[in-house]
Amino acid sequence: MSPLTIRPARAEDVDVAVPVLHDSMGGLADYLYSGDPRHSVDRYLARMFKIGGHRFSWDHSFIAEVDGRPVGMLLSYPGREINALQVAFILRLPELYRWSAPRVLWRAAGLLNAPETDADEYYVSNIGILPGFQNRGYGAELMAFAEDQARAVHLPECGLSVDEGNRGAVRFYERLGYKIVFSKTFSGKLARYESGYHRMVKTL
Repeated sequence: MSPLTIRPARAEDVDVAVPVLHDSMGGLADYLYSGDPRHSVDRYLARMFKIGGHRFSWDHSFIAEVDGRPVGMLLSYPGREINALQVAFILRLPELYRWSAPRVLWRAAGLLNAPETDADEYYVSNIGILPGFQNRGYGAELMAFAEDQARAVHLPECGLSVDEGNRGAVRFYERLGYKIVFSKTFSGKLARYESGYHRMVKTL
């Protein structure tokens, strides 16, 4: 099997970014970005990724490749940066979503009281391997790369959030040494799209 290589992402990597973002965000993507009959959720995610400087953009992402072919993506950054990146995302909402921006902001506001990461963590915001390349160990290699990034910036922990209903993903991260430190159950309209999430952390 050819080795996995990992490189910084570029804005044109949108074809691998969109399925990874949509799959890793799960029901949250549909909750936040659906409702505009003119644009699909994936079109919103593509626009979001291509505009740099915020928490879901290409300039905080890495592309995993095998023989020069993209097989997955990691979007990550130090936890201490999340507030500034979130503000940058909010400021770009009119550019990203145009007349749908107020709806996106209103829906996202309900998530702001749910902790995602701590300042002393390296945060794995989104990660995924494309269909057809899964179950080959590439996901574990991407997570090992994220942990190396954490060490490079002298952070003692690596953390992530995972859909509480995705038992396979929870077991995968547990095998890598991650432990659940917080759980959040959603209510109201949001619960129709996703039941809640676990925050999982590994001490490096």
